[in-house]
Amino acid sequence: VAAASADRGGERGHGEEGDDNILVSVGGGAAGRALVIAALQARRGGCLADHGWRILAGTSLGDDERAAVQRDLPPNVVVERFRHDFAALLRRCHVSVSQAGYNTVLDVLAAKARAVLVPFAAERETEQLTRAEHLAARGAVVLVRETELTPAVLARAIERAARGGLSPLAVDTDGARRSATLIAGLIGR
Repeated sequence: VAAASADRGGERGHGEEGDDNILVSVGGGAAGRALVIAALQARRGGCLADHGWRILAGTSLGDDERAAVQRDLPPNVVVERFRHDFAALLRRCHVSVSQAGYNTVLDVLAAKARAVLVPFAAERETEQLTRAEHLAARGAVVLVRETELTPAVLARAIERAARGGLSPLAVDTDGARRSATLIAGLIGR
């Protein structure tokens, strides 16, 4: 595990909540619900059962469905709506599984997390799929297309990401400061 942390370019806390988990996070809506259900079924099928799983389901599950899921959770699986410490959880997770929204992808890249992206691509949406395809082509993430999402496909993708071998990308996330410096330079001239 220590070698895996070093490969990802960051130190992982020891014994902290969320350490070494499979972290599944989704937004709201039907696409998020499908990812939550597939992740739970992948875990029930034995995918990385030696790790804890934390599923941040957002608003993808209604109250009744969330209660039903909570009653039937596999061992070492936690389902929550949201976490304010999402970035910290990403830095400590073993594998992140999420859709490919802009903010989530930036958080995943900044954390240098091993990642599986399942981009929302229904209703003629292309933004998330394009982003995920570019990252997968660079070897930074494992891509599962929404149209191919099944528990078995997701389990294989998670296991592939867990083995490592992904290439973290260096991403400048300090754009606001850099922009302010450039603007101040232009004004100064």
